[in-house]
Amino acid sequence: MNQPILLAVELSNGHFMSCRLFHPNRFTHSLLQHWYRNMFVAIQLIQLGDLHYIDGPQATARHRDFGDD
Repeated sequence: MNQPILLAVELSNGHFMSCRLFHPNRFTHSLLQHWYRNMFVAIQLIQLGDLHYIDGPQATARHRDFGDD
């Protein structure tokens, strides 16, 4: 199993928004580049909080989908 990774975007004010992705795989980088290229969409993804996994345009968020803190 791969180690969790940190996803982050830099905002226009110089601050960063970030979340953890707990189950990245060898396709994660290409999925992010393809589906989350737009800054607005990337921010929406990170606002979900810590993510269990990403599968194309769908993401499973630990808090929203599993009730984790």
